[in-house]
Amino acid sequence: LLLLQRTADARADTTRRLASGLRVERPVDDPADFFRADALRERVSDLLSAKDSIGQATSAVGGALVGVEAIEDLTGQLKGIALAAQGGSTEARQAAAQQFDVIRQQITALANDVSFGGVALLAESSGNLEVNLDGEGLSDLTIENHNAGSAGLGIGSAISDFNGFSTDADIHSAVAGVNSAITTLRARASSLGNDVSVLNIRERFNDDLAN
Repeated sequence: LLLLQRTADARADTTRRLASGLRVERPVDDPADFFRADALRERVSDLLSAKDSIGQATSAVGGALVGVEAIEDLTGQLKGIALAAQGGSTEARQAAAQQFDVIRQQITALANDVSFGGVALLAESSGNLEVNLDGEGLSDLTIENHNAGSAGLGIGSAISDFNGFSTDADIHSAVAGVNSAITTLRARASSLGNDVSVLNIRERFNDDLAN
C-alpha cells in the first residue's frame, strides 16, 4: 500500500512538473533551490524595473539634447541680428535691439518648455535627475540640471544691458555674451550626449544580466 501511494505521489509530482515546466514548484520540492530561484526572480524584477527607469531617463535626456540644439539655433539668430545692426541708423539699431530681446525671451520660454515625464533639465528652477541603474540603489547616475534660459546662459538684454545697441561697442559686448552662451550650450550638448551613451549601455547591460 505504501509503495502504491508513493508511486501515485511521484506520478502526480511528475504530471504537475510537466504541466508547469518547473522542476521545483514548491518549497517542499527542494527548499534550497526554491528559495535560491525566488531570490533570483526578485533580482531580475529589480533589474527590469531599473531598466524601465533608465529608458524614461534616456528619453528625458534626449529631449533636453534636442532643446539645447534648438536654443543654440536661437542664439545664432541673436548673433546675426546684433551683427547686422552695426553701422546702421539709430532707428535700425533700436529695431534690432527689440528683435534681439524678443528672441532672448523665446530662449527662456523654450528652456522652460523642454521636459519629459515631468523632468525638466533646462528650466530655470529645476533639480537634478537621479537615475537608479541597478534596481537596488547601490549604483546611481546624477544628471545635472542646467539653466539654459537667457539669464542662465548670460545673455543680457539689448535694451537694458547694451544701451539699445546705440554704439558698435554695445553690439560687440552683446555678441561676446552670445558667443559665450554658444560655447556653454555646445559643452552642455556634449555632456548630455555622454549621459545618453551611459544610459544606453546600462540599459542593455541590465537586459543581458536579467536574461
